Amino acid sequence: MMLFRRAEEADLNTIYQLAEQSGVGLTSLPNDKKFLAKRMRLSEKSFQKNIVKPRQEYYWFVLEDTSSSKIIGTSAIEAITGYDL
Repeated sequence: MMLFRRAEEADLNTIYQLAEQSGVGLTSLPNDKKFLAKRMRLSEKSFQKNIVKPRQEYYWFVLEDTSSSKIIGTSAIEAITGYDL
């Protein structure tokens, strides 16, 4: 069974491994651990907010194979894009 859940700080190393395996050109999952850690912090802060109006929130998710507890993919939602706030 697959579980789609929010990403957690404990997932960062595994997500980085996925980024390493994905190679060059996958701009949504760069092979840059500092950048990924920054995204993780932004996601965690976004999930903690009580949103009245979307701003710069970023929500990061993982797809976990529950039979092996392995993360096999990621997805994200940016609350707003294309605007200078």
